Amino acid sequence: MSDTFNNYVQWAWKRKSELTKIIFERTNGEVIQGPFKGMKILPKWAWGDGDTAGKLLGLYECELFEYVNDAVSKTPDVVINVGCAEGFYGIGLGKITDSQVVLVDVSKDLINIARENARVNGVNKIQFTNQSSIETLNSYLNRYKKPFIFMDCEGFEEELLIPEFMPGLVNASLIVETHDCFRPNITARIVERFLPTHNIVYIQQGSKNPYIDIIADLSDYDKVLLCCEGRPQTSSWVYMVPKNAV
Repeated sequence: MSDTFNNYVQWAWKRKSELTKIIFERTNGEVIQGPFKGMKILPKWAWGDGDTAGKLLGLYECELFEYVNDAVSKTPDVVINVGCAEGFYGIGLGKITDSQVVLVDVSKDLINIARENARVNGVNKIQFTNQSSIETLNSYLNRYKKPFIFMDCEGFEEELLIPEFMPGLVNASLIVETHDCFRPNITARIVERFLPTHNIVYIQQGSKNPYIDIIADLSDYDKVLLCCEGRPQTSSWVYMVPKNAV
């Protein structure tokens, strides 16, 4: 990469940090739109900036809103958030469902932050674990009839999502971020595993609309930064629903 690009990236991170503080002040640390509207987010993260400004503005991964709402409408009895980071999805889903919630992340620092975020949101039905393994997931899948798994684990989904080793996946709805940027063609391999048992929707990262009242006074340059999730290439997800779902 050129020095010019590296300088731009450094400037962008600095400016985004400034914008994050501005967004916290304007939103009072509460998500203003999307499925998790009203959820509180603490200004703490252990991975980048946690994309916190985008989450508060309801811009972060807005491509998934429709599918999150659809999964919730199926009334899962457990939500398992693998790669939970600061707990955005797991805690948000805990607020809008009656489900038991399990937050999984290999980082103890992130689990500790997720605990704090759960506490400020009054979500007390969460189990936390650093154990991200087939055995751990099986222990939950075997206890519940309608699981919903939200997974974002940086390519490790290929090692975890093996239906032959986890028979309970046949009853699970899943939203999985697939990391072709790290493992080429991983999306195709995951889809092939679930085609016999699930209806599958492919979701690609798309456009966001930052032209909302709360940041109307910010420049277009700032608005673009607030939409930036720092991904190495266009991201994708799959939403998979059991064919036997009622």
